[in-house]
Amino acid sequence: MKKFLVTILIIVIFVFLLSRLMVQKPEPNVDYSVEEQPKEVANIEDETEDKEEEKYSFEYSDIHFSHSPNDLIKVSITYPQFKDEKLATLNTKIEDFAKSNFKEIINDENVDTLELTLEETYSVKLANEKLVSIASTGELTKKDLAYPSVLRNVLNVDPMDFRRFKIEEIITINSDFVKLFKETSAENEQLGAYLSSFSDEEIQSKIQDSKIYIDGEDVVIVFNVPHAIGDYIEVKIAKENIQPYLTELLKEEEEKE
Repeated sequence: MKKFLVTILIIVIFVFLLSRLMVQKPEPNVDYSVEEQPKEVANIEDETEDKEEEKYSFEYSDIHFSHSPNDLIKVSITYPQFKDEKLATLNTKIEDFAKSNFKEIINDENVDTLELTLEETYSVKLANEKLVSIASTGELTKKDLAYPSVLRNVLNVDPMDFRRFKIEEIITINSDFVKLFKETSAENEQLGAYLSSFSDEEIQSKIQDSKIYIDGEDVVIVFNVPHAIGDYIEVKIAKENIQPYLTELLKEEEEKE
């Protein structure tokens, strides 16, 4: 009997020890989540803006031309040329545009007897990957003109495919826009008086025949007027007023800012 009890005790101890060995150790309480470090987004954006600004940096070139035995034709044209080699074709388009406007002036004229002086400067008003907007200021003096003519030429072009944008591709011209245009134009007494003789439909048609450029965040309409009151009058419409009339071309740019 004693021997039997000892055997039973040994078995109990063995089972107890075995059960201890088979118990799985609990996993330590460790937090495996990783704290995401904030990215320096501002620095990345600044770098992108710097690259864009560098890509569309430019310098000015000049065209000087004189003709006829007595140098009666004198032309001086200054125009921008972008420094980035990838924009070489765009530079050619800009140069050709500047030259074509001068050629249009002397077209059908006898250059041997023509007497004129032309000075014109083109400036970059806006340049990004979707739109390059360039506008000129200048003056043309001809012997048969009582006083100089004002020159205003505008080029709005896609820098990637070099397609020129029409005014309706930049802004929506409707009856509401005509109202805004008239309100803004009232600040110029001469233009206000000139517009008063036209109906809204006629003004809308004249706006559609006008030139346009983007000056920073504002839109400028280069409106044709009679030579007696200046040939062109510029109407600048501020960003906060032009917003409802911008097409997708400019709206997307505004959303990025």
